[in-house]
Amino acid sequence: MDDKASHRSRLFYLRQSADPARQAEAACKALTGVKGVVSAEAVSTNSIQLVYSLNYLSFEIVTDLLLEIGFKLDHSIVSSLRKTLLKFLEDNARDHMHSDTSEYPHPLQGYTEIPHQKSNKYWDHYR
Repeated sequence: MDDKASHRSRLFYLRQSADPARQAEAACKALTGVKGVVSAEAVSTNSIQLVYSLNYLSFEIVTDLLLEIGFKLDHSIVSSLRKTLLKFLEDNARDHMHSDTSEYPHPLQGYTEIPHQKSNKYWDHYR
């Protein structure tokens, strides 16, 4: 069974379509049998809430899969920025998923108190 820490819940936005075969319900049916998909639910006619395991899938892989099976995705600026951010976050998570962090010392090891700087350090220069 997958570790729940590797599960990601993401919204996927499809382009609006009058064809029911190109709407969220049909996309959920298509994704349900894919290895790594934990759950797929239509939130609206053009958006899907998908829970998947990073051990098998990523936001980018799911996006490519949806495009491959004929669904058109929303390509607005916000969606493009979101896709870029999620790709970075998931690539980073996948890179560090199976690494043992116990070999690295804690960054504050050896400090008796956390070093602080004056909170208005920069503010004084702009008054």
